[in-house]
Amino acid sequence: MKTSPSGFGNAGNGKQRICASAQLQYSQLSRISVIQPFAAKAPKYNTDSALPVKGYRISETTAVSPAPRFGERTLNCTAAMSVRMAANPIFKLWRFYNMKTIINENQRGLLFKSGKFMKMLEPGKYYTLSNQTIEILEIKEAIASSKAALDVLLKNEAVRAQTVCIEVDDCQLALHFVNGKFSNALPCGKYAFFTVYDTHDFQIVDISSPEVSEDIPEYIFSKISDCLYTRIEVLQYQKARLYFNQKLVKILDAGTYYFWKTNIKVDIDYVDTRLTKINITGQEILTQDKVSIRVNFVCNYRIADYIKVFTEIDDYEEQLHVAAQLALRDYVGQYRIDEILENKEQLSQFVFDRLKAKEKAFFIEITDAGVKDIILPGEIRDIMNTVLIAEKRAQANVITRREEVASTRSLLNTAKLMDENQTLYKLKELEYVERICENVGNITLNGNGDLLSQLTAVLRKTNT
Repeated sequence: MKTSPSGFGNAGNGKQRICASAQLQYSQLSRISVIQPFAAKAPKYNTDSALPVKGYRISETTAVSPAPRFGERTLNCTAAMSVRMAANPIFKLWRFYNMKTIINENQRGLLFKSGKFMKMLEPGKYYTLSNQTIEILEIKEAIASSKAALDVLLKNEAVRAQTVCIEVDDCQLALHFVNGKFSNALPCGKYAFFTVYDTHDFQIVDISSPEVSEDIPEYIFSKISDCLYTRIEVLQYQKARLYFNQKLVKILDAGTYYFWKTNIKVDIDYVDTRLTKINITGQEILTQDKVSIRVNFVCNYRIADYIKVFTEIDDYEEQLHVAAQLALRDYVGQYRIDEILENKEQLSQFVFDRLKAKEKAFFIEITDAGVKDIILPGEIRDIMNTVLIAEKRAQANVITRREEVASTRSLLNTAKLMDENQTLYKLKELEYVERICENVGNITLNGNGDLLSQLTAVLRKTNT
């Protein structure tokens, strides 16, 4: 049926000309506002689908008419009327026509009528009626509708043809790869993705146990949420004890480890593998002669069994500390203070041997041990210093006397030789004359007699 674009004309003689296709009866007061249509022809339409491009856009009025021609006024009638729509379908559109929707190439649309899913819409432009809605979905994202469940959408043949579906059970995780590249990890649930432009692959992972299998690439953990896994780092000088639900599982070497977060609790305990030092300081011990001394002892060790040292013995460091204390007391109590000070190496060896005998029971390896300091009380220290000074003085006197005896013996031997040999005597005499002359300024001699005899005579006079 065709409708004239000028269905309403100018009013004349106080009467209005009404479109032949509509019969207006005045029964109530209302205001009619006519809006220009999109097309002059009335379109054919199906109320179960979105409207095509052609159609009338009607405002909230009680009657419809095409827009007036250029230069004509909009028809405004205030009268009592009722509209009877019988012959022309255009008069039915105004109650249902709603809005325009554009679906892009990277999108798909879901058409709902009165809240019920009808079909999937391809890219294009659509007009919907008032009881119809279109929900836009992005192709790059997982299918998720706020108006219908995924199972309802997948019953549609067009939806199934363009999607791939994956269902993840309990204690499972799906690794999602798009075009061969890792995208994300999918927890328990049902998912669907469009396959229009991309290929989707999935790797199902069993997470009933926290351990990550070797076929899982490590780089994916940097791309998924940390709420799905636990990251553990063990340094080069460490070992780590791994526990599942407080039960020891194994020992971890240096490296980085990942574990799935499940209902199983994962705990870690670090052990230092380096050589460790323990100091036993300030142990006050009585010697055999009742002198109280303090001994500082040091011991170096490393852990030999990383499991039994924590499962079979309580606080191995404290046990080692007590064992060293007892060994020190046993040795110091058997000797006097002087003997202990003279034999510090024996004390160190005694304690080391005692600790070495117990290293298997402590699950450690003792490398060396020794006395660091022996601290005496203040009074004993002063006495020891006095004794030491006296001893050193006595030793100095002995050395002095010994040197004097040696010097006298040397003089006696020299005198015997000069008495037996006159030439040696003269040489010795010249040696002394030389030493004396070093301190004399001028000596005057005459030409009479022997030179040596004159010097000797002069020197004798000077001495007298």
